[in-house]
Amino acid sequence: MAVSSARAQLGDSCSTVAPGSNLQCCKTKVAEGTADSWCSDTYPELYPDGSSCGTVTPGTEKECCEAKIADGQRDAWCEQNYSELYPVAESCGTVTSGYRRKCCRTKLANGEEADDWCKENYAELYAPPGSTCLSVNPADLEKCCADKAAAGTADETCPAPPGSTCASVNPVDFDKCCADKAEEGTADATCPSTPLAPGNYADFPYMAYLESPAAPNGTCGGALVAPGYVLTAAQCVFKGGEAADAADVKVWVDGKQYTVEAVLVDTDNAQFAEFQNPKSENSWDIAMLALANDSDAKYAALPLADLPVNGDWINTSAWKDAGSNVETAMVPAWDGCAPGWADEFCAGGSGFLQACPSDKGSPAMSSNTLVGITSGPGCDGTAANYGYFVKLADKDILQQITVWLNNRGTVGQDQNIQNWLIEANTYLYGK
Repeated sequence: MAVSSARAQLGDSCSTVAPGSNLQCCKTKVAEGTADSWCSDTYPELYPDGSSCGTVTPGTEKECCEAKIADGQRDAWCEQNYSELYPVAESCGTVTSGYRRKCCRTKLANGEEADDWCKENYAELYAPPGSTCLSVNPADLEKCCADKAAAGTADETCPAPPGSTCASVNPVDFDKCCADKAEEGTADATCPSTPLAPGNYADFPYMAYLESPAAPNGTCGGALVAPGYVLTAAQCVFKGGEAADAADVKVWVDGKQYTVEAVLVDTDNAQFAEFQNPKSENSWDIAMLALANDSDAKYAALPLADLPVNGDWINTSAWKDAGSNVETAMVPAWDGCAPGWADEFCAGGSGFLQACPSDKGSPAMSSNTLVGITSGPGCDGTAANYGYFVKLADKDILQQITVWLNNRGTVGQDQNIQNWLIEANTYLYGK
């Protein structure tokens, strides 16, 4: 069962869509040829010089638009800013997507013959005056919406009052707003969906569920290791030589979704180069997600000793159902499996929970300590096979984890994590 995230529809400007989806909104507008001044100001790299007349030297825009028209080229920026150069089409359904509503309103304002396409797609424009604020004179729109709000009458033309949808709140309050909506049972298309199907995820509060375009099968596991940090496998968020964009990585912990602020992968580490080598594809297979807001779920304790030792029983876990049901298996750590990687340990045998693609990044616990992250090798399901886990007590790995945890100062930490960092320095450096 896959979890899909609700995405906000493109607004009049990409500045109005859900926080974290602005860049994708702008990319979509560029692909459609739809102008958005907020996008061009915020993401100028999406608009190379000359790609639109809005990017040329100031003072030459109109000349550029006239040249494009002469060449039979369409430019949404020109259509918006020099509409007089474009006679209204016979049907507004033939103009550039994003300007059709404006075309219909222009026809109405000019008293032109009704456009069947407009009537079918923007019937509200033809409603009796005042029945919707879209049909009033633009100068009266604000007053119309205020009257509708006072009367308690819904009108999709009018902007929602702050707080009525999470798209209107301050971005730093977005996660809390969506969490409050979920607790109230109030639908909000702006908020991402949260997998709250009945299941046993509450028994594993530290267990994280990830959706990532870089993951082997689109999904992975992870472990909350501090209020603001989730540990996972690098192969879940790194592909083709690049880390996934934070906005494209979705993470749930204890049934709640959290916005990812940063994807942390140590691409500068010498061993990490081996991660991209097919012969040792799981070397240095570790990454961290920095959350925009702290989770209040119970996180897993990181090691402060050389664990596990041969014969220790390891509790491996993985998602059986996306974001809701966790399955586990107790397996012994073993030092007799085929040579693997210096920063990993193997465990398994009869009853081993195989490292299928969506299991990568999932936690391996020894008692109450997180000792490993599921890395590989595969999912053939034979009882004799062993799996490989990133050994978190490996001093190079643990040192990297401390660097990531200090990445934002004390943000994402609590007092217990700060105390652990002090003890970790003693384990790592003997002081």
